[in-house]
Amino acid sequence: MNWFFVIFFTVWGVGNLYIIRRGLQGLEIAPEWVKILFTIIIILFASSYILIRGMLANSNPLFYDIAVYVGAVWFAVLFYLFLSLIFLDVIRILNSLIHFLPQSLFVDYSRTKFFTFIGITIIVGSIVFYGFINAQNIKVKNVDLVLPKKSGELDSIKIMFFSDSHLSTINEKTVLKEILSKMYEIKPDLILIAGDIIDDRSNILYRNNVHKQFQQLKAPLGVFACTGNHEYIVGVEDAVNFLNSNGVKVLRDTFVTVANSIQIIGREDISINRFTEKKRKDLHELVYKTRDDLPTIVLDHQPFNLENAEREGIDLQLSGHTHHGQFFPLNFITSKIYELSWGYKRKSNSQFYVTSGVGTWGPPIRTGSDSELIVLNIKFE
Repeated sequence: MNWFFVIFFTVWGVGNLYIIRRGLQGLEIAPEWVKILFTIIIILFASSYILIRGMLANSNPLFYDIAVYVGAVWFAVLFYLFLSLIFLDVIRILNSLIHFLPQSLFVDYSRTKFFTFIGITIIVGSIVFYGFINAQNIKVKNVDLVLPKKSGELDSIKIMFFSDSHLSTINEKTVLKEILSKMYEIKPDLILIAGDIIDDRSNILYRNNVHKQFQQLKAPLGVFACTGNHEYIVGVEDAVNFLNSNGVKVLRDTFVTVANSIQIIGREDISINRFTEKKRKDLHELVYKTRDDLPTIVLDHQPFNLENAEREGIDLQLSGHTHHGQFFPLNFITSKIYELSWGYKRKSNSQFYVTSGVGTWGPPIRTGSDSELIVLNIKFE
């Protein structure tokens, strides 16, 4: 049994039941049909994404796309509804202790609850709308780095780096189109992707012609990637075959030497042991096979245990996964969980960059971080 899914569905179910219960309290003075309609809508929103992705992937394409999109947006709506209601509960408990709210609010308490329901709906809707606009605005960020030249032939290299595109029917037409547009402007020598590239089954991606856009993702020195946990969630072999067949070389606990100047190690995602009976190779085992006279870049989706890369003398590690929270205030939580939730860090002679991701997980909404594409301007000295 996969405990990840057990925990996820438990939290998801409890959260939605809580929203229904509190929503019906807010609609206390509403007609009975309004309460019934409200309950049905929440159940449909809550179940659409899970049912359609898990059981109805081969259903009518238009129905599939709409259901997935609605269900994905509901993730964000549920999150902010839940936070709002928790906040109200805290206010209510504090008021029961120190009585700071005006007594006029309690003269017609049912009416107060109804207008509170309307107010929260408007506030959450505004937050989600802002997050949608923000997520579409992919920012290009330039990062200048110096790596040891050693015996490499290049003096410099321009790398376009991104992670967490999470391509699915929700965002594939916008995110990949924008990535390609930026690529034509940047003109990178090399493209590196740190996992969570696709978030749907290959038959859906082929149906929507995503493969044709992937085939346009090109750089003179190649396009390389590592796996992320979402490649395992949608089926890692299917995902990797799709990527390899359409121009993205996925490095799975192996490495490649580029232009006789730089080595790229791609690690299997750390979640491999959660979804399969396998374990990824130790970093030392991978580094042992590389040349000491060339600089090394590691692609590792989840930025855990940075000290391992530092100990092995890795010149640069590129990661993603965190989305830097994606939803405010989760960015504060990811900053506590990860040594580096977003941005640049140096440890001894090893450098690290964790991107907040070019796409979004679930809802195409960002309120706590930016969608970003990184241009690494690297000089070898």
